[in-house]
Amino acid sequence: MTSAPREMPVADSDAADDSKHRFGLVRVDTILQDVPPPDWLIPGFLERVTTATCIGPPAHGKSAHAIDWCCRMATGTAWHGHPVKQSPAVYVCGEGRNGIARRLQAWQAFNDIPLTGAPFAISTQAAHLTVEMQAYEVHKAIVETFDDSPGLIVVDTLARNFGANENSTEDMQRFIDHVDYYLRDAFQACVLIVHHTGHAAGDRGRGSSALFAGVDTEYHIKKDPGGLVTLHCTKMKDHTEPRDELMRLKGIEVPGHDHYGNPITAPVLEPLDGPVSAALTRPLGKNQQTALEIVLDLNDLALEKAGAGEPVRVSIAEWRQKCSAAGLDRRRWTEASNGLQSLGKIRMEGGHVYVTE
Repeated sequence: MTSAPREMPVADSDAADDSKHRFGLVRVDTILQDVPPPDWLIPGFLERVTTATCIGPPAHGKSAHAIDWCCRMATGTAWHGHPVKQSPAVYVCGEGRNGIARRLQAWQAFNDIPLTGAPFAISTQAAHLTVEMQAYEVHKAIVETFDDSPGLIVVDTLARNFGANENSTEDMQRFIDHVDYYLRDAFQACVLIVHHTGHAAGDRGRGSSALFAGVDTEYHIKKDPGGLVTLHCTKMKDHTEPRDELMRLKGIEVPGHDHYGNPITAPVLEPLDGPVSAALTRPLGKNQQTALEIVLDLNDLALEKAGAGEPVRVSIAEWRQKCSAAGLDRRRWTEASNGLQSLGKIRMEGGHVYVTE
C-alpha cells in the first residue's frame, strides 16, 4: 500500500520519497521501449490512474450510478455486460448519508449479490478537499482501512466535499491537484467526482471550467420525463468515447417500515438492453410533472442551506403547500405523490420527502 506521497505539515507524517514528482526529462526512445496497455477497471469506461466526473441535474441518478460502480468493483461483477476488475472501492460521501445503507440494501436485493465482506468502505463525513490536510486525512484513512490499493474512489458530491468557492479557478485547481496527488496518483486509482450541472447551463458542470479541463473523462447522466436514464460520455481524453448506456431508476423495498407503517424503498439503476419500451419514455402526467418540479426546486434550496454531512430533505407539508399554490388540490397532490413514489422518483418518510438519485 502506498503511503502519503509528499510530506505534510505534521510531525508524524509517513511521507514517501518525493523524487518521482520532481521535474525531469525523458528521451522519446526510452518512453517507446515499454508502452503499457490501458489498465481498465471497466473496459472502455474506467481506467486506473485517471480522474473522471459524473455530472447531471439533481435526482437524475448520479449517486445511484456511482454506488452501482462501487458495488460492482468491490464484488467483481459485470456491469451492463462489461467485465469489471475486482478491487477495493471507497465512497467519500457528502450527500444522502442517511439513505446510503438503504441504497446498499436495495442494490443487494435487486442484484442478488451480497456485499458482506466486500472491500468497500464509506466515509463517516464529508471532506473539504481544497484543504490539503483534509485531503491527506482521506488518504491516510484509506491506507488504514485496506491492505490493497483501491481501484475506484468516488467523491460525492464535489459541492459537499469542496469547502471553497466552486466558481474560483484557483480553488478548483487546488481541489483537482489534491485529488490527483493524494488519491489518484497515490493509489493508482480512478477517482470519480459526482457533480451537479449548473442551473443556467444544464450541459456542463457547475462552477469553474477548470474542472472539465483538469479531468481525463466526463460522463453526463440525464433522466427523461419517462424515467429513462442515459449515461453519455462527453470527454475521453486518451481513448474512443464509449457508447451510451441506458438505465431506469427503480424503487426497491428494503427491510423495515417508517414511523407511519409505510414500506421503505430505495433507488437502484436497472440496466436496459435492446429496444426501450414506450412505457419507459411516456411523459409524466401534468400533475406529476408539476409536483416533481416543485420538489426539485425545494430540494435545490435545501441542498444550498444544508451543512456538510447534513441530510438533504424537504418538508412534506411545505411541498404540499407549494403544490396547492400551483393549483393541485389535496386529491390531485396525493395521486401525483403516489405516482412519483411508484416510479422511484421520490421517497416519503418521517414527514419529509427525499428526492432519489
